[in-house]
Amino acid sequence: MMILVTGATGQVGLRLVEELNDARVDVTAMVRAEAKAMDLPPSVDHVVATLDDPPPADVLREFDRVFLMGPSRAEQPELEVGFVDALVTAGNRPRVVKLAADGFHEPDCAVRFMRSHRQIAMHLERTGLPITT
Repeated sequence: MMILVTGATGQVGLRLVEELNDARVDVTAMVRAEAKAMDLPPSVDHVVATLDDPPPADVLREFDRVFLMGPSRAEQPELEVGFVDALVTAGNRPRVVKLAADGFHEPDCAVRFMRSHRQIAMHLERTGLPITT
């Protein structure tokens, strides 16, 4: 099984990458800049990309599971919808696991967190991709 983790250098994303690596799972970290890869365990592969500038289709087709890690920012659902569309356009049908780390810090964040999860889940349902939240 090949896994891609977006947001792989954030607090929760990095911990997830480390745990998967320790379990000897084939994990690839998606990082915004090459310099961010320095934060990863040495044995972890990485790809430089963002949600709005995803990896090429041939790279996206390699993954069986994608962890969508992200904060509960207002623009996050739109970015994640675009990334999901890139997976579909690439011809890949991985299981998508949607996670967010900071959903309940304050009331406004909790509302954005829940709205974001609902928007992504609805979009994944429309595309037919399997989802885990």
